[in-house]
Amino acid sequence: MIIKVILAFAITFIALWFLINRNTYKARAWKKIAMIIFTILAVIVVWFPNTSNTIAHKVGVGRGADLLLYLLALAFIFSTLSLYIKHKEDQRHIVILARRIALIEAKHQKNERLHSKKN
Repeated sequence: MIIKVILAFAITFIALWFLINRNTYKARAWKKIAMIIFTILAVIVVWFPNTSNTIAHKVGVGRGADLLLYLLALAFIFSTLSLYIKHKEDQRHIVILARRIALIEAKHQKNERLHSKKN
């Protein structure tokens, strides 16, 4: 039962937090911190496999492998949401750049027409 509450809260928190704070320095810092924590925990589980079973039993999951699967699902959601937001930001930047280029080219063509009429 505890794992259901933890997973539901984590999924909701990740989604809301990244939608609200998508490109702040804090969001980038937390991404790095989460990656470091994930790496440390992965190394611990590799070296001490029974640790995952112990933690799993404490949070209400039958096996450590199931707990790892749940955590990987959270990591996947986190990663997918992060990439989606980054993709949307990149699209917005491309649109802004395309508009600027179009305005510059239009201004350049207008100047060329004015110079060609004078000659």
